[in-house]
Amino acid sequence: MQKYFFKISAFILIIILVSIGVYYYNRTNRELIIISTPQGEIKIDNIYKLEGVKALSLNGIAFKETDKYYLAYYPEDQGFIIAILNPNIEDSRKEAEKEFIKLLGINKTEACNLTVELSVPYSINKEVSGKNYGLSFCPDGIPFDQTVSEGQAENSSASQSDSLLQKLMNIFKNPLTVALGAAFVIVAGIILFARR
Repeated sequence: MQKYFFKISAFILIIILVSIGVYYYNRTNRELIIISTPQGEIKIDNIYKLEGVKALSLNGIAFKETDKYYLAYYPEDQGFIIAILNPNIEDSRKEAEKEFIKLLGINKTEACNLTVELSVPYSINKEVSGKNYGLSFCPDGIPFDQTVSEGQAENSSASQSDSLLQKLMNIFKNPLTVALGAAFVIVAGIILFARR
């Protein structure tokens, strides 16, 4: 019985290690743009290669546009613009932020170190226009006014208490962290089982 347990454990451990290798190979062999920030360099996926990229004035590019939001990048100041284009500003903001992180290939912590202006045009909502709200999950992110968004008071207090939980959950979104955790559990199981 012990022989089979060791063989199965070794097989699972090999699969996990190969998965880690594939993950790192894919992460290191992608085309990247390096953004300099006061906290250090952040490597983002090459957004110039995305489908539908449009050139803007001042060497900027619009790299994603939907009926809910607009994402742009200006290399001169290495800054990003997120414009909310839908009257349902809360849901549009969440969707835009999620897509922003996905397209750049970064996590929320890295996103918070970037220069990002998130705003709502006057034509969409005059009460909240003209202000930079930043990313909602960042320490300097500002929620939209309570008078504009229903249930904002509830969401605001819930988001503050959930921020630690969100950070913990982000750890488990990284496949490397999950693989290393699984490998640790397997090795600990082998050691404990071998002592019996």
